[in-house]
Amino acid sequence: RTHESAPRRGLIDFFHRVDHHHKHHKHEHMSTSTSTSDAVRCPAVVTRMNKARTALAAASGRRFAVWELPSGRLLFARELPASLAPEPLVRCVALAPEGSLCATAGDDKVLRVWDMTAAGDAAEGTAAATPKRLTDVAFDGAGSVVFADKFGDVYRVPLPLPTPLTDTLPQPETPAPAAEAAEAETESTDTSKSQKKKKKKGAKKGAGAPAAARAAMVPDDACIMGHCSMLTAMALSPDEALVATGDRDEHVRVSRYPDAYNIVSYCLGHTSSVFGVVFCGCERLCSGGGDGTLRLWRVRDGTELACTKPAASDSIVVACDWCAATHTVAALVEGEARALLYRVTDSADGGDGGCELVLAAALEEPSRVLGVLLDAGGRVFVATERHGIRVHERADEHAEG
Repeated sequence: RTHESAPRRGLIDFFHRVDHHHKHHKHEHMSTSTSTSDAVRCPAVVTRMNKARTALAAASGRRFAVWELPSGRLLFARELPASLAPEPLVRCVALAPEGSLCATAGDDKVLRVWDMTAAGDAAEGTAAATPKRLTDVAFDGAGSVVFADKFGDVYRVPLPLPTPLTDTLPQPETPAPAAEAAEAETESTDTSKSQKKKKKKGAKKGAGAPAAARAAMVPDDACIMGHCSMLTAMALSPDEALVATGDRDEHVRVSRYPDAYNIVSYCLGHTSSVFGVVFCGCERLCSGGGDGTLRLWRVRDGTELACTKPAASDSIVVACDWCAATHTVAALVEGEARALLYRVTDSADGGDGGCELVLAAALEEPSRVLGVLLDAGGRVFVATERHGIRVHERADEHAEG
């Protein structure tokens, strides 16, 4: 076993690089210019890269941050106020292709798009209330934000969103001028105790108003498609001509984008809920399921090309990411401390007939794996429960297993 120095527990403001050739670990701080109060704390339950793979976003609880790749420089970090009701735990995060916008959504049913060019701690951007909590969010190249919700619908909303971001956040109280304070004091002496209690109760009720009530709802005509079951996953194809969605009732659907009423195919074969859909180029799709399987599909007709079973039938396998440079699919098994890398191999004639999912590496981690991402060069970014985001070198440099 390789030696590992104690990490900075609770923080993911560093990369934990694993060097398999020299059999030791190196720490590389992701930012030296930010204080620990600005850092996002573990577990990094949500991770996402932008389309160009030049930035990585991570979120945990009410906090989220964005780093530049490959330097690891911190670009943006914010924390949503705990005073919001309900507590706005971030469940989804996405980065715009051009790199200046970050979208977050959580338990308060508010979609927020943050302007990452804002100076200091300023909160600039736009927001909108959503009918249901979101399960996934993404940006397209046409200047719209796309999201899937727990009601089974997918929406496409042009930017900017209808409400200023600051309207969904509590405003700092400003001290009243001396004259107004004196007038209020005089008025208070003439107010009965019962009236005082009534005013105090009303003020308290207003302070706890949900953030969604202060944001305009996304328009109904922004809905581009719907399932008959809760959506668990969504992905846009690299050319943004298709959108794939997975639901709790074992279905994977591929539709035209943005005209999603045109259904291309259904990928049927999972025997439990779908967890994660990833386009492997524009012709293939990979999905994980609660049946313990990882499956590869042909997009145009929904044919199953390959299936592997990395876990027991009652385990959840999540398809996480795809790297075109190494022809590698990243996956995880929920609850396990390992990241799985599968090589997609073709038949000798280049057709789909002999296509296989071959295990290229099983990266053992010191704590439970919560997410796996691959950059354009094939480096592996593993979000762990207690040890931050660990970075491994190219997937094709690892020995099998």
